[in-house]
Amino acid sequence: MLEQLALVALVVLLAALTGCSSSTSGVCFPLKKPSFWRDGYCRQTTINTSRLSEGIISAQIDGKWQQFRLGRLPDGFIQWAVKKRATEPAKDPSGFLAAHCGLVATYGCPRSDSNFHINNAAKGIGFLPKPNKIAEINRIIENAFNKPLKERLSLLRKFYQDFDTYFDRTRLVSLELYSKAKFETQTFINQMTNPACSIVFLDMTSYELKAIAHLLHPDDPNLSEYEKEVVRFANLMHDFGHGAKRISVPKFITVIYYITEVFDNSPRSKGRRVSPPRSSP
Repeated sequence: MLEQLALVALVVLLAALTGCSSSTSGVCFPLKKPSFWRDGYCRQTTINTSRLSEGIISAQIDGKWQQFRLGRLPDGFIQWAVKKRATEPAKDPSGFLAAHCGLVATYGCPRSDSNFHINNAAKGIGFLPKPNKIAEINRIIENAFNKPLKERLSLLRKFYQDFDTYFDRTRLVSLELYSKAKFETQTFINQMTNPACSIVFLDMTSYELKAIAHLLHPDDPNLSEYEKEVVRFANLMHDFGHGAKRISVPKFITVIYYITEVFDNSPRSKGRRVSPPRSSP
């Protein structure tokens, strides 16, 4: 009995020394936030994209490396989101924001001003072009910066009308607008340490996306050509949609949300997973 108690005490001590809390479920959370920054940029070390071509994303979740097969945004989600995004923000702001504004739930590591490592934040989220289309779309958007906002929105609608030609159903994109070396949002801290997250949107048609967050800093010299184009696209779209008259150098951290599961939690029916479909028992 004494030997068993000594073993338990040793496990708890080792967990404390390594900066993790221990539980019977094996879940492990950092108790002290690690440093993410080097030479003015951050690089996420809790994600591995080397098997994306096989439809697999690897991430360190709850302190353990795991593999996830990418899911796909279903037709119902695409149709709902495209319809909402086709509205003009000035005429129907609630309609546009329903599909643009996602509530991102994360957990990972407490910030210095909180006792909790859970967090929820509203983020502007959009569709991401396919790897073989993103450079082309970036050039088209850059050439349209001299057009008024109404024509810009019309251009985006044309892309949406031929959705599967241009956009990737396995991922979405967003920006981390506020995190810098001297200030980090709770979402940023959580996603850097524990990339799992859940996203819901502000509408009665209620889809929930389970995703793995991949953060890309624009100054990271190790970004692949595709990742550079993603950073370029997300920053362009931010300026393009806000009516900027000139193209600026990408300056915001970009987040790719790799979709792993999609649930339809809309009222009048039980919430159910729609992608990937569950196999029959």
